[in-house]
Amino acid sequence: MTTNAPDPATQAIDRPTQQNLVHTGSFEALKERTIETVRRRPSDASERWLLFQLLCVDGDWERALKQLQTWATLEPEGAARAQLHRGLIESEIFRAEVFAGTRTPGFIDGAAPAWIDLLLQANARLGAGDVAGADALRRAALDEAPASRGESPEMDGFDWLTDSDTRLGPVCEMTVAGGYRWIPFARIKSLTLTPVGTLTDLVWRPATLILRDATVLRGYVPTRYPGSEHGPAEIRLARETRWQDVGETNVIALGQKTWTTDRGDWGVLDVGSCRFTDEGEDGTAS
Repeated sequence: MTTNAPDPATQAIDRPTQQNLVHTGSFEALKERTIETVRRRPSDASERWLLFQLLCVDGDWERALKQLQTWATLEPEGAARAQLHRGLIESEIFRAEVFAGTRTPGFIDGAAPAWIDLLLQANARLGAGDVAGADALRRAALDEAPASRGESPEMDGFDWLTDSDTRLGPVCEMTVAGGYRWIPFARIKSLTLTPVGTLTDLVWRPATLILRDATVLRGYVPTRYPGSEHGPAEIRLARETRWQDVGETNVIALGQKTWTTDRGDWGVLDVGSCRFTDEGEDGTAS
């Protein structure tokens, strides 16, 4: 199975603006300027597209969707891009509910492994305020989850890889094939992330996954954790990651998505690719 590839060329904005956002903290000034420009020049498609991206960084989904709808009427060939980003926003809203423990993510081929079911139960318990119950379920899930050995130009060789947020554990989140999905790292043969070049890359980063059964998935990996849109600029712009311990096993993260290996922590914006060794889903060599 192969999904449609994102087209970075249709998303590019001025690269110096991107660099200024990351290095000078000029986000609020740029947003105010862009809002004023759109008011003065409502038919300027490029400025309205920039405003849409800024609103996505802010997690102001309702306003972002309105700007996207208007932009699509101004851009003759913008229908596909508008549909893509509408789907990304819908998946982000759904994702927040998954992390809250009230929804279940999609999976590539139906049923999830038993350890993922335990993780989802743990998240539901945590969302209901039962920290001890969440700890017990999460501990059982992580004990059962297979390790994923591999290597990366950025992360070097590693014996295992997991998300630093224990609500996920060794799971790769991805919006692909029309929805938000969880894919165990143990099912992945290789992962490649597109170089950062647009504002929306600070929210969703284009990625290509090749699974062990040779299925190719092209979609988007979230760059931030749910709730980051409500944080200070450095969290919204995925410049840093902050963690909060809740109970014994629950680690909740905000800011840039971070993967943890036996060699350290790696922000997803610093990772270009990784390749996993040929192991079965149970973590044993095949």
